[in-house]
Amino acid sequence: MVNDLLATGLVLFVASVALAMVAQRHARAERMYLWAAFAAHVLGAVAQIWITQSVYEGGGDMMNYMSEGRRLGMAMEIDPGRFGVDWFNLLFQRNARISMPFVGEGNSTGSMSAIAAALWIVTRHSLYASCILVGFCALLGRIALYRVFRDTLAPELRPRLLVAVLLVPSVVLWSSGVVKEGVAIAGIGAAVYGLHRTFRGRWGRGLTILGMGVMAVALVKPYILFPLAAAAATWIWADRVAKTRRADGSFRVRPAYLLMSAALAFGGVVLLGQLFPQYSIDNLGGGFATAQANGAYARGGSYYTMGEETNRSLGGQLLFAPLALATALFRPLIFEVTSPLALVNALEATVIAFLAISSLARLRLRASFSLLVSRPVLAASVVFTLLCGLAVGLATTNFGSLSRYRAPLMPFYAAVVVVMGARVTRATRDTRPPVKASQRPGPLTRPAQGRSARSVRSRLSGT
Repeated sequence: MVNDLLATGLVLFVASVALAMVAQRHARAERMYLWAAFAAHVLGAVAQIWITQSVYEGGGDMMNYMSEGRRLGMAMEIDPGRFGVDWFNLLFQRNARISMPFVGEGNSTGSMSAIAAALWIVTRHSLYASCILVGFCALLGRIALYRVFRDTLAPELRPRLLVAVLLVPSVVLWSSGVVKEGVAIAGIGAAVYGLHRTFRGRWGRGLTILGMGVMAVALVKPYILFPLAAAAATWIWADRVAKTRRADGSFRVRPAYLLMSAALAFGGVVLLGQLFPQYSIDNLGGGFATAQANGAYARGGSYYTMGEETNRSLGGQLLFAPLALATALFRPLIFEVTSPLALVNALEATVIAFLAISSLARLRLRASFSLLVSRPVLAASVVFTLLCGLAVGLATTNFGSLSRYRAPLMPFYAAVVVVMGARVTRATRDTRPPVKASQRPGPLTRPAQGRSARSVRSRLSGT
């Protein structure tokens, strides 16, 4: 208990100092949101531990990672030289002999166990401090993502973007624990920020940050790199198209730009398929079917059916793409709620879905396309949201897991929704009929009345 308090207090102090340094690069009005997000992550870490210990009765992925990490951490403290090599091999999923067996050797589960071991040593065996530290890293990643939106979108959108990127409840909760989503979100933010700096001509630092972010994502959730590569190609295409904007606001969509971006996206997917063959195009359909079969076997209180686990072809799985995408972005619905945590997820999904659908209905397709193409970061966000949402929707059959697995795409999804909502509000304001001057109260009426009253008084007094 004392160790937990000391370690947690030290992590909170160091994180607060680091956040204060980061906040200096933001306007005073933005800093309030940064500190609110930090406080939310601290509460999220406490909630994550409570859910794990009470709802999951001490089980779940986080406790498995921490259990394996504790074993490796204790071994490293006894013999740093020998078990330090084991830690390196486990983290980077190397096919090298490890002194003692670990769950998930050679895959992302082993990498998370190695990360948990490092946290176990740094925080002196404190679960609370470990969760807060991972949550803070995820927060820094989303702050980096917010800076990309801030640099490329109108200043009046900043309050909405701060809420969308930093304060979505499900993202805060699922990134405030020793789970893959926290590490992945930190890596995604770094990767997008590094890509942004690279596009702006700052190659050295941009590529360094991009490489670090990609490495973090590759260790824990490599499938996210596939939609991220497609989003980067879309960003390049939209940037080229935006530069062809005419005076009337229309664009010249040149086929050469589209073909170049499509070739970049396809090349990136093929290359990633070579690095991670389990997610290659040839194996993708079988992977979705296996995930659906595992979900059907495990079931649980919030189980739902998705796809056909017997159909292992990619084409057969894509027949369920509309349902999978709608599930990833809009569910659970209110009437599908079976627990208080599911109710929170349902309310969040319903609010964002309502804003998204109403904005699309009022803007119409052409205006929405113009908005996205004129802001390349929004076009990239839409592609990442759709592709990542499709993968999550096809591979998930449980509402509890769904809320967690879609957390990495939610900042992009919410950011696009709030920007579209702001455009609807602006369009509504601009189309209001002007108020006639005769209908507006103004200073012309009272002075006239005043002069009339003075003239009456003068005549009565005889002057």
